[in-house]
Amino acid sequence: MLASVFLLVAPSPMPTLPPWDDTCVTASNATITLGAYSAQPNRSLGPQDLTDHYRAILLPGARAEIGAVFAHADGNIDLRLWNEDCSAMLVESLSASDDELVSWTNSSNAPVEIVAEVFLASVPAAEVTYRFTTQGFFVTCDFEDIFEDNETCATAFPLAFAEEPTSDYLTIRPGDDDFFAITVPPMREQLIQVLNNGSVTNVDAELLDASCTTVLASSATTGWETLRASNSQPVPQTFHVRVYRADTLNQCSVYFLRRTTEPGVSYCTSAPSSAGAAANAYAGGSTSFAANDLALYTFPTPLNAFGMFLYSQGRQAVPLGNSLLCVGTTIQRGPVLSAFGDIFQWNVDYTRFAGSPIPFQSGGTYHFQAWFRDVNTGGFTFGLSDGYSVLLTP
Repeated sequence: MLASVFLLVAPSPMPTLPPWDDTCVTASNATITLGAYSAQPNRSLGPQDLTDHYRAILLPGARAEIGAVFAHADGNIDLRLWNEDCSAMLVESLSASDDELVSWTNSSNAPVEIVAEVFLASVPAAEVTYRFTTQGFFVTCDFEDIFEDNETCATAFPLAFAEEPTSDYLTIRPGDDDFFAITVPPMREQLIQVLNNGSVTNVDAELLDASCTTVLASSATTGWETLRASNSQPVPQTFHVRVYRADTLNQCSVYFLRRTTEPGVSYCTSAPSSAGAAANAYAGGSTSFAANDLALYTFPTPLNAFGMFLYSQGRQAVPLGNSLLCVGTTIQRGPVLSAFGDIFQWNVDYTRFAGSPIPFQSGGTYHFQAWFRDVNTGGFTFGLSDGYSVLLTP
């Protein structure tokens, strides 16, 4: 008879993992909202869970008030605030009261991560309950952002004509404007957006020419200002952007700059259509003739209207239909298109027009305009968009 042999192997012990927010590395995320009070749902600490950690980002020039509000008196919780990796303590509250509160200001010119530690000073007999709270405030600006000093057109910080999703955090206060200078190439356009980053105060912006005379102003109350630096001239043009505060509150405002470029420049503003506004022209892709990736758009147009893009190598502004004809006297038609909702789009294919009276070629300047059916405006049965010019490069 064969003897059965069993090899008994002790199971490997399961690794002991810390609770998910018991360390600096595993801290849960928290939000510090400027100008607002925030409280998380009640949390518990107990004999097996003596500490909780919370990680948050504090903007430059902002002060955070962070609290641990005790829900009952059977225990004593304390509160510490640490730097990003918990290697340096910033401030602590070790009182014997039920509530702990710490306050700390980020006086640097960059956002910082902070970690709040809520812990029990001694092991309790049972679980204790608390609520974690945050509140953010802006303090008086006592630091400079990375582009200072740029308080006038003469000291404006130069920005390249380029795509930049967002800038670093920038700051202003009443009487301390920020100026930037951008040189826009011929037949190009730079879109500049000023984004208010949660400040309790409103930021405004204006576009100025090379002599610092206002060209365009944007003072929306949404915290999102948009400026278009359009150069329809055959030589580069310099523009200035002024970011400012119209109020007198002595508080910092934090904002971003976002810049995008277009392959051409709009001109010749059209009249409103039955869509309720003028059909603005803009474009995507590049100016490269070899890439052949130019795409033209107009918005808004009447819903699902049909029409076409016209183009020429000259331009004008003469009344036609319910608007203005912005392209020159020798005109080439593009293919018939149908609007997608209220957007017209034409993906231009230069090769299709090689044998036309106006072929596309590198070094040529071309002016485009959309023509679309519009029977609800009155008078004429069609409308026209703004004009749009593109200088093709190799």
